[in-house]
Amino acid sequence: MSSFPEVTRCNPNSLWSTWIHHGPVTIGGKKMSKSAGNSVFVKDLLKDFSPEALRLLLLNRHYRKPLDFSPEKLSSAQTALVRLHRRLHRLGLKAGGEDFKPTEGVRRPSPSAEVFRGRFLDFLAQDINTAAACAFLFDTVKKMESEDASNRKFDPVFFVSSDIRALFGEVFKAGAVLGIINPCPVAFLSKWAPH
Repeated sequence: MSSFPEVTRCNPNSLWSTWIHHGPVTIGGKKMSKSAGNSVFVKDLLKDFSPEALRLLLLNRHYRKPLDFSPEKLSSAQTALVRLHRRLHRLGLKAGGEDFKPTEGVRRPSPSAEVFRGRFLDFLAQDINTAAACAFLFDTVKKMESEDASNRKFDPVFFVSSDIRALFGEVFKAGAVLGIINPCPVAFLSKWAPH
């Protein structure tokens, strides 16, 4: 099924609230198609790669432009997600231990979280610029970890240590919007980076 009307006729219950067509997928610059014999099937990709990696690969290219697929690009997306989940796990351990749930227990507005949320949503408002939104999310987590590793206080312009939990929660919410962050980094890592 290739279109929204076909799917909605077959299933009266809504599976989603937004529909976006991505540009064509190519392999080596040639359009992927069954007739060309260069098709790659999602069910086959998911044997070796996480669904989040496939989403990240798609999100890192603007939806109006073609995506040149390669196993190497998908592998790079998987590696980036493993690195991201490792960082999130380490930060979570520092913030609250093994049972840390970043989206729970935040009751007050947080300047850092509000700045992050605003910037993230600005990227999405710019013609659904998911590539920039992903880059911003990854960069934020990297900055959070590097600030923490240096044993300095978080940068007061963006990272206020007293509201780091709220910022952490916003990072997880943004990752959920994009479908690239598992709410339990340990579960993701145990499946996709077991060593």
